[in-house]
Amino acid sequence: MPKRMTPAQRRRARKRKKRRQGGANAGSIASALFCIGVLVIAVVGGALYMKKYAPTKAHLALDEYYTYFHDDEAALIINDTYMEPAEGADAGSAVVEDGRLYIERSVLKDQIDDGYVFDDTEQIMRYVTDKDVISVPYGGSGYTVDKEAQSADFDIVYSAYDNVYVAADFASQYSDFTYETAEDPYRAVVETAGFTHNVATLKRKAAIRRLGGPKSKVLKDAKKGETISVIKNHGSWSSVATEDGVVGYVKNSQIGKVTEETAEAVLPAREYEHMSMDGRVTMAWNVVTSQAANAGLGSILKNTSGLDVISPTWFYLNDDEGGIADFSSKEYVKTCHDAGVQVWGLVSDIENGAVNGTTILGRTSFRDNLVGNLIGAALASGMDGINVDFEHVKAEAADSYIEFIKELSLKCEANDLFLSVDDYPPASFNQYYNRSVQADYADYVVLMAYDEHYSGGEEAGSVASLPFVKEGIEGTLQEVPAERLILGMPFYCREWVDTNGTLESFNLEMENVPKYLTEHDLKKEWIEELGQNYAEYTDGDAKHMLWIEDAESLTKKLALMEEYGLAGGSFWRLGFEPENIWTVIREYE
Repeated sequence: MPKRMTPAQRRRARKRKKRRQGGANAGSIASALFCIGVLVIAVVGGALYMKKYAPTKAHLALDEYYTYFHDDEAALIINDTYMEPAEGADAGSAVVEDGRLYIERSVLKDQIDDGYVFDDTEQIMRYVTDKDVISVPYGGSGYTVDKEAQSADFDIVYSAYDNVYVAADFASQYSDFTYETAEDPYRAVVETAGFTHNVATLKRKAAIRRLGGPKSKVLKDAKKGETISVIKNHGSWSSVATEDGVVGYVKNSQIGKVTEETAEAVLPAREYEHMSMDGRVTMAWNVVTSQAANAGLGSILKNTSGLDVISPTWFYLNDDEGGIADFSSKEYVKTCHDAGVQVWGLVSDIENGAVNGTTILGRTSFRDNLVGNLIGAALASGMDGINVDFEHVKAEAADSYIEFIKELSLKCEANDLFLSVDDYPPASFNQYYNRSVQADYADYVVLMAYDEHYSGGEEAGSVASLPFVKEGIEGTLQEVPAERLILGMPFYCREWVDTNGTLESFNLEMENVPKYLTEHDLKKEWIEELGQNYAEYTDGDAKHMLWIEDAESLTKKLALMEEYGLAGGSFWRLGFEPENIWTVIREYE
């Protein structure tokens, strides 16, 4: 049987049991405290994680996101791009007047249609289509189409905040674009015909955010199935534009299949009318500086053969209000017509240096005067066309110069007159001459492929080397169709004289080159890469250099004319050429 414990042993046993129970309870408490700590850490960590990584639901109001200076403004989105006001501006790109959208004129020109021309002096807006000249006075509902009065039921050109705005409803009659509007705040979404972009629908509800990232504020809560324009993929996010004018970011996982879409034209295609000569054109310029100078025509025609068009320098800008000097002659025209040659009178902006061409072209009434004076002179003399040779147009007059070409073109067309426009080869400093628009309206564009090295220039060289001519042709053909491009070629070259680093040049007519070579006992050397002959000699400290224009160099240029299928050739100038050069020219008729 078990041994009985003494009272002392029982007391000691009870103490040991209590100690064991106390240790067990302490372990349980510690374990519980540990679990509670882990839970607290988890909760706090989760909260911190959520705070850091969970998408924010905070919204940014659109009237804070877009820039609004005034209550009547509209945020303007053109082809998925928000037209943010320029730095320092105090008015936006669009306003709303009587519930109607108006677009700021520079935005209209730069982003939608460059054809609008604004005359702030006379307060007139002009626009030319393929058939009509539209004139709109600032502030009012009236306008004219080819001087026929018309009226809208709203103000067309609206001035506000020192800016000029044009009614979108009016502009959309002539410029091919569509627009939709949304409110609270007011915004407008414009698409121009031909605009191509990527579109998709949202696979589920999505937040359109200010920037890519879940912590960026929400601009719009978009619905499942809503159509968006996908502007650019940035990895996990894409920049997008909604149909109601919200431009922001969406997670790529929320975007459905992306497809390409092109905005269709809503206006009929324009049909530009052009007159054309039968076959390749052979044209030449005739310098006429007075009425008396017209008398030399007989001898000039006698020395030519195969000439289709002669362009006498009859007109030039002569005052700041569109007046012209006029040396035109009915007798001259009759003599040419009797010889089977057309007359395209040339108008220049070179002769009278006191005239301000920018003022003439920029003022609507002065430009109208110029067009009217030219058409009147053409009809009075019976000539067949007008050749525009404006070489001093400044960049600030670019819009009004092209407007002049457009307006003159429609007047020429109405009176069965050819219109041709002279241009130097394309270069960075003359792109504003806008040859592509010239080609829409003029019957012919004439490339003046000469003066590669010019009098007063810093380098001696050829007047028209073959690479220079070829580059000019190829550059112009990017804007002008070959069938309406005439190649201008020189009947002259330049003698260059370098005296101890001081450079001078002197014109030398093609017909006088053989005499020059004989007088100085020179032998010419053919330079294949330039497509012309070269000669030089030294006289004391002076080195004389001559890049020669002759039958051989002209043949190379005519071959380029043929190779590129150009409309013809023109020559500067009559009287500089040897008579036998026409035999060469006739081979390329």
